[in-house]
Amino acid sequence: SVVGPQDSDDAYKMKLLHSEQTSELFQMKMKTLEKDKDMIMKELRESQTTAEFLENENNTLTERASKAEVQVSTLELRVEQLEEQTNRLSHQSTVEDGKVDGAVKEEREHLRKQLSEVIKQKEEIADKLLTLEK
Repeated sequence: SVVGPQDSDDAYKMKLLHSEQTSELFQMKMKTLEKDKDMIMKELRESQTTAEFLENENNTLTERASKAEVQVSTLELRVEQLEEQTNRLSHQSTVEDGKVDGAVKEEREHLRKQLSEVIKQKEEIADKLLTLEK
């Protein structure tokens, strides 16, 4: 068959139409890719914002934990100091109780001696009175 001018014109039109369709398809794909890229970028920004928030939250919690550890250490030291003070006071109280007990015993003994002397003097006076009466 002989290819005439009409056939080559039709073939050109077909190629042109195919080229236009391919171009439109390519542009549609590019728009879809652009939308996908925009969505991915938006998600990335949101992820970065979330990551920054979580990092700040983590820093805040770490700072609070450090402060709490310092407070706990301070309280533990205070408890130790109070325990030592309690032990000292308890020992001191025991020593003072012992001193008081000793002083009370000495005072009692002293009073017993005085009482004994007074009883002796009374008996001596009674004896003298008896002798005087006779």
